[in-house]
Amino acid sequence: MDDTKPEPLPPAKRSRRKFTLAFKQNLVRESLKPNVSSAEVAMSHGINPNQLKRWAREYRLLHGHPASSESIPVLLPIQITQKSSHNLRSDSMSHLHDQGSIEIRINNSHVMIVGRVDSETLRIALETLRS
Repeated sequence: MDDTKPEPLPPAKRSRRKFTLAFKQNLVRESLKPNVSSAEVAMSHGINPNQLKRWAREYRLLHGHPASSESIPVLLPIQITQKSSHNLRSDSMSHLHDQGSIEIRINNSHVMIVGRVDSETLRIALETLRS
């Protein structure tokens, strides 16, 4: 009989799991559906919910999508006209100015938002002017 003890194995090296881009995008799309919990989607696929939230944030940055369909701002139709030296503000729009307005001029671009201006609407206007 051999009295030698077996040599202990070195601890298993923990490696990072790698996921395909398609897998990540499918999970993000699934988690962005209305009435779907992103945590439940993550856990049902063996993913940490924080990891899925990070993928969702990266997905939105890459594709320009808002966080969810509930946070999509209502965009109003706009009409682009030639520059005018006189004020085109009509009486029908003057009541909207009572609710607030914002006017932005950058280089040769001019945007005027009349009515309630929230942070998401302002963000979209600024991003549009930058592009």
